[in-house]
Amino acid sequence: MKAKPFIKWVGGKTQLIEQLEALLPADFDKWENVTYIEPFVGGGAMLFHMLQTHSNIKSAIINDINADLTMCYKVVRDNPSELVKSLQEIQGKYYALKTERERKSFFMAMRDEFNTKSLAPIRNTTLFFFLNRTCFNGLYRVNKSGLFNVPFGRYETPMICDPNTIYADSVLLQNVEILTGDYQETLSHAKGNTLFYFDPPYRPLNNTSSFNDYTKEAFNDFAQCRLKEFCDKVTLKGYKFMLSNSDCFTTPLKDRFFEDLYITYVIDRVQASRMVNAKADKRGKLTELLIHNYIIGSPYQYTAEELFLSTEYKEEIEFALGEPSDDFYKVRFKKDIAKTKKYKEGIYYHATGGLGESGVGRGLYLGKDRSALNNFYNSDGEEGYIQKYIGFPNFIDLTNPMKYNQFEHEAILKYGKDEASDYMKKYTLEKGFDGIRYYDPSTTGEEFVLYNIDKVKLVS
Repeated sequence: MKAKPFIKWVGGKTQLIEQLEALLPADFDKWENVTYIEPFVGGGAMLFHMLQTHSNIKSAIINDINADLTMCYKVVRDNPSELVKSLQEIQGKYYALKTERERKSFFMAMRDEFNTKSLAPIRNTTLFFFLNRTCFNGLYRVNKSGLFNVPFGRYETPMICDPNTIYADSVLLQNVEILTGDYQETLSHAKGNTLFYFDPPYRPLNNTSSFNDYTKEAFNDFAQCRLKEFCDKVTLKGYKFMLSNSDCFTTPLKDRFFEDLYITYVIDRVQASRMVNAKADKRGKLTELLIHNYIIGSPYQYTAEELFLSTEYKEEIEFALGEPSDDFYKVRFKKDIAKTKKYKEGIYYHATGGLGESGVGRGLYLGKDRSALNNFYNSDGEEGYIQKYIGFPNFIDLTNPMKYNQFEHEAILKYGKDEASDYMKKYTLEKGFDGIRYYDPSTTGEEFVLYNIDKVKLVS
């Protein structure tokens, strides 16, 4: 029996598992001794998938501020047999009721008992399961006093007890640490190769779509900004994260809240189904955001044709130079491919009329195309002086714009931003590289900034 979520949960990720799996770090299965952390565990669809799919996960930590929910996880893990027996009893009582009026009355009595907040773990979890399976749409919502207030769902014979799922989940949860509290406390549990998956209460798309009142504390825009700052901390410590949220940009107002908030991170979109609405005709397909601090798939290599034919390559050129013709792309493509052949030769050129030791971290600007350097840095018509260097520096490949933005963001977090851009130099050297290799279509295309100048020798 395969483990799966033991409760229904608004925003559950079962339908998105394949898309989320595809958006994991490209080399995730090569990581060793992985720590997997879910600070907002919810229904746990991603948790159960990850633990059954990736055997390199050796440590898992889940957390939620909803104490009733985390109690469910603990009871399923530690007392599955007692829970199954209790659920079978309450299911039998509910099934024996003949009318909807009797079932609603029973539901209201169980809801009142659950809201006393004074129950033993087995009973509390039993009522949590019962209410989850018999309330409207399986919602979990509380009022400002923290009391469960979802109405009766009018289901005659819902499956309240699923023994096979409970036992399978219990086995999988044996090595999972379960926390209750503020998600920021999970950072202290990260170590080595750690991946965070954040599935927080979603930002509502409109004033009537908010079903994120899982706790009495509202998860408003301030809370969303606080979460982004926590993602910065995760990134600064060298850990990876992926985060799900609503796609507010699809609304008529074209709200760029998340695009602006996570501007230094990578934002992908996935297709989801909206199922929580009182009116069935209001449910349907929509996109959600998947935000992360790593590049999906192998980073673009400047020597690969895929870069020059990619959307990113064309968009970068169009941004800098307008909308060139197809012939321009063909010519530029041939030049760029030709330049890559010089990469292994260890030959670099520097235009003395250029930026010199300024710009990106006060490094030595180098290029592979001598004529392009001369034409760009000496565009006033005067012949500049081109220096030739030979060497084999270890450049970090930031030719993918997303990867460059990510690296720069990490550098700023670590060292702070300054006018001289010294943060790039400091961070590059800290990472064990001699310089950076990036791409600027508005100038000479491929460019290098060498910080460790001892790695090259001036020959002419």
